[in-house]
Amino acid sequence: TLEQRLFDAESFSQHTAEYKVRIEKQLGEHELQLQEAWKTIDHLEGVEQLDKTVEHDGHANYERGHEILEKMGKQNEEPELIIEQLKVELREQKLKAKEDAEDLTQEMAELRYQITGMLEEEYKRRSCIEQAAIQQIQQLEAQVSKEQRKLSGALRQLQESHELADTQATEIKKLKDALGVCACRL
Repeated sequence: TLEQRLFDAESFSQHTAEYKVRIEKQLGEHELQLQEAWKTIDHLEGVEQLDKTVEHDGHANYERGHEILEKMGKQNEEPELIIEQLKVELREQKLKAKEDAEDLTQEMAELRYQITGMLEEEYKRRSCIEQAAIQQIQQLEAQVSKEQRKLSGALRQLQESHELADTQATEIKKLKDALGVCACRL
């Protein structure tokens, strides 16, 4: 029914909104992780710069500097890998969210199309019912008018019959009176 489909559409819309909120929350979390990774990189770059300065100034021996650089290189690689993974995950999540949004948009368009079709069918059905009711009313009005004309004609005939009967009664009375006068004279 139309009400069920409308309820389904509203339920679907609510589900879509909830899903969108979840995706936005996940995106926010990934963005925070990305910011933390950038902070780590900035910190490591500062430490690396400090180590380079110390090495350059001759305050540390070559081996110690080499070990520090190796550690720093490994530490630098890890955040870069994490950042790259986060970027890939973020891209995947955005793509998935976009695909989901497109799917939902398509489904909403289909539901709108179906509801529009159902509304058009209901409009046509009601229009047919209204047209049939109008025709029936017109037929009844014509029948009432015809019956009123018949009744008016019958009332006119009845009135004419009464008038004729009155006229004939008057003539009969005159004839009786005339016969009564004539019988008396004879």
